[in-house]
Amino acid sequence: MLLLAALAASGGRLTLIEETFRLAPGELRAVDLSLRQRAAVVEIDFRTAESDAAVSVGLRGPEGAEGASRRSFLRVVREQTSGSIRYPARLPGDYQVVVENPRHRERPVTVVLRVELGFEEPGTLRPATLPPERRRLVVTLSLLFFLLVVFWSGRRLLEAIERRRRDEQFPRF
Repeated sequence: MLLLAALAASGGRLTLIEETFRLAPGELRAVDLSLRQRAAVVEIDFRTAESDAAVSVGLRGPEGAEGASRRSFLRVVREQTSGSIRYPARLPGDYQVVVENPRHRERPVTVVLRVELGFEEPGTLRPATLPPERRRLVVTLSLLFFLLVVFWSGRRLLEAIERRRRDEQFPRF
């Protein structure tokens, strides 16, 4: 407990869980986290050992946490082979990491789970990647804007070339 308090006071990271386990189809595995110290960032990383197996991972929070209720999750990653969840746990209380192997899978799945607490200085930001749908949107909009600029520039350039040709055919005196 003293180590946890010292780490929290100095800023840093603490690995709470790093384990590999098997889940039968339809089976759940819940890991309880009891956060009693100052605010921390809960970081959950997971991956399946099989490339075609997907699991759902969610984080439940204490009553009073933003968007939390007895049955709802604060963050969820549904049926992925790997992923991560990052949640700033501002309220102390009992949190729970839930890993589920969907019922429609015929085989058990091996899951590698890592849960860390990050005690960062207030106001520090960590770079993150955008979800795939948002990345596609950004790329699509960027390409459309680029094509619009190319079209507009090309049209203006062709008009200038055309104007110059007309002026050369009929010189002004």
